[in-house]
Amino acid sequence: MTKASSRLSAWYIHDTARGTYNVIGPVLAANTSAAEITPTRLDILSNGFKIRDNDSEYNASGDTYVWAAFAEHPFAYARAR
Repeated sequence: MTKASSRLSAWYIHDTARGTYNVIGPVLAANTSAAEITPTRLDILSNGFKIRDNDSEYNASGDTYVWAAFAEHPFAYARAR
């Protein structure tokens, strides 16, 4: 889930149920009337996500962003040494 917090912006929710391959899409725009939208701007990785665009909704210079990421299987394959 991502959002630009320094200006008016939508909450974008990316998941592996709608997009099963990288680059992920479609996404939910949680605070809009659209059911799904089709921007494909990030990859979902095993340890987070990677922004693939410099669009103002995700990666504009000087803006502040908030995000949250949740793992399906956190620490399932971690090996502490």
